[in-house]
Amino acid sequence: MTGAPEDLGRRVADRFEQVAITSARYAAWGRTTAVVIVGLWLAWSIPAPHFYYYEALLAVFIALGWLNFGVSKRFGTDHWLVYVAAFVDMGLLTFALLSENPFEEAPLPAALHYRYDGFVFFFLLFAGVLHSYSPRLVLWSGVSIALWWVGALALAVQAPGVVTEFDLPDAAQMSRLRLVERAQQSDFIEVLRHMQEALVAVLVAVIASFAVARSRRLVFESVRAERARENLARYFSPEVATELASDEHDLGAARRQHAAVLFADIVGFTRLSESLGPEGTIALLREWHGRLGDIVFRNGGTLDKYIGDGLMATFGTPHPRPGDASRALEAALEMAASARRPGLDPGLDPGPAPGAGNPRSPDAPPGPDASRPPEGSPPVRIGIGLHFGPVVLGDIGNERRLEFAVLGDTVNVASRLEGLTRELGVDLAVSGDLVARVREEGGPAVEPERLVSVGERSLRGRTEPVEVFVPAGSR
Repeated sequence: MTGAPEDLGRRVADRFEQVAITSARYAAWGRTTAVVIVGLWLAWSIPAPHFYYYEALLAVFIALGWLNFGVSKRFGTDHWLVYVAAFVDMGLLTFALLSENPFEEAPLPAALHYRYDGFVFFFLLFAGVLHSYSPRLVLWSGVSIALWWVGALALAVQAPGVVTEFDLPDAAQMSRLRLVERAQQSDFIEVLRHMQEALVAVLVAVIASFAVARSRRLVFESVRAERARENLARYFSPEVATELASDEHDLGAARRQHAAVLFADIVGFTRLSESLGPEGTIALLREWHGRLGDIVFRNGGTLDKYIGDGLMATFGTPHPRPGDASRALEAALEMAASARRPGLDPGLDPGPAPGAGNPRSPDAPPGPDASRPPEGSPPVRIGIGLHFGPVVLGDIGNERRLEFAVLGDTVNVASRLEGLTRELGVDLAVSGDLVARVREEGGPAVEPERLVSVGERSLRGRTEPVEVFVPAGSR
């Protein structure tokens, strides 16, 4: 009843894609704003022409941010060009951190560029990648950081005059203090420490990619569970729907069990609808369906389906519970009593339809309402049939439209009993099997205080007659 999981997964993925594209636009604007602020700071703190070099790098950073947004919007956030843009992004930052300003008169030794701990700036770019909601892009960004950083380190150690711990023959015997003192000299690069930074970047990316993947999966599972609960709420009371939504068992699996089946509809609806007109007919059906549907749910029943002006409800599905027959009888008696009260009489005010919003204040003056049946229309009579017995239930239909169905002779008997109410001139006809079941359950007395037997009746399609009970005093 929840639809194809692959369709739901595709819709959730499409929604993530839309959010990621929006995030890419915000990231581009955020990067532009931050870079402009940094550029103004550099222009104020660094004399010309030295700051021209940094301003040029900042302009490229802005361009890359908008390029990434353009690629994401045109080709999707999982396109290979997005991965190229992320790789170039990390490369540009590596270049900005380790390259020499060409306007400097006395270039710094290559080893000194690693003394400023600029590696932490990579995580600013990495944080922006998290908004892509793509585990693969997050992981790729971390790998890109490591590749650029290790690659630049490999070039730096090849520069003339650079010394590393691997170039010291007695490094293994040196105390930690002496090694630190040696590392402070301008020609020394501590390779292992910078390789450790690259390793940390990869590990952080792995952890973050798993977190993003899990977040996507949790969102999908939450959407699927909520959709399942909403679909179940069409048939079951809110409490049962919540229970079934969290149930790991297959609700639609075919099986046999006992249940009470109830049919109810409006007597003479065709003639009645002709006098009401389209608006009045729809208003009446909304009130009728809403009121009786609430009675079904209030008594723990399952609303199987609406059938034109009628409905079919079951008690004991999808899982049998103690007192199913008793609750079905209570619901049927409540429906019959409800139909006798004002509200289903088209000549009276039925009140707001379910879902129509806040009711009108009782102090407000009456006024015309096109959604209500016109005054002077004939009153409404209903017929209800109720039976208890074995049923077959499960999902029927195809993968595009599944429906939870209850089938079997018990359903047919309940339907025939509903039709028998016209012949008997009553609003409720109950089978002897259901009355017997209520007695077994220890429910309230069913005769003669509430129900009386009118004897056995033959029903169309059945060879054996059925004992029929009607409300006491209804004939």
